[in-house]
Amino acid sequence: MNILGIDHLLFGVDDIPRCAEWLMSFGLGDVASDRHGRRLAAADGSAIVLRDSKALHLPPAPTAGVAFRATRYTVADRHALAAIGKALARDRHIDQGPDGSLRTMDDAGFCIEFQCDTDAVIFRDGDRKKPARALVQVAYRVPDVERAVRFYVQRLGFLVRGPDLLRVPAGNTLVLFLQGAPGQPCIERIAFASREARDADVHGPLGCAIGWGEWAAARGLHDDRDGLVAHSLAGYRPQRHVCPFDCQTSNAHLL
Repeated sequence: MNILGIDHLLFGVDDIPRCAEWLMSFGLGDVASDRHGRRLAAADGSAIVLRDSKALHLPPAPTAGVAFRATRYTVADRHALAAIGKALARDRHIDQGPDGSLRTMDDAGFCIEFQCDTDAVIFRDGDRKKPARALVQVAYRVPDVERAVRFYVQRLGFLVRGPDLLRVPAGNTLVLFLQGAPGQPCIERIAFASREARDADVHGPLGCAIGWGEWAAARGLHDDRDGLVAHSLAGYRPQRHVCPFDCQTSNAHLL
């Protein structure tokens, strides 16, 4: 499957401005805002999309009370999109959006979407001078790690980089599966590549100092065979009463 990477992660939140502020502190640019929500993107266009948690047509949360709603992958072209739809339709329902994108559920209980490749996001004047470079890792907690890995490898062609670590077939984004509680799948961590080491190093301690959240060290990212080697220098989870973005966020400086 010619899957290039993650276009965006979708969250349904109660306080969009506060969550956007949190994400911009990690170097994401506010590239699209409308009455439905906001898109906060890294330099390569990979993004976090925020929608109101009460919005219609929002995919269901994998677990009650979880803000995360869906992962949307980018594929090379319409032929790749059609191949994915045909392969997954054998044993699950596929919805097609008005933009031609496909939506279904994976074996862990997460909503997954697929779209054709689009032009990279262009940052407007006034956006951060040194935005995050790219979304480089997403970690999910799942009830059955082996089953989750099997689905992405056998059905979508993800590449194995460790017992629980996968890479998208035609890109550098890493996907990690961690053991979670039965029946309670959720997203655990997202990591963005920073342009410089000092950009990655500042956010964790600073976030604790200003009351954003609690320090939560993230494990490093390693994919030596493809030149992706990084250490995650800053990772912290926002305090719920301060920011309703319920996902540990990290910066990684690529070595």
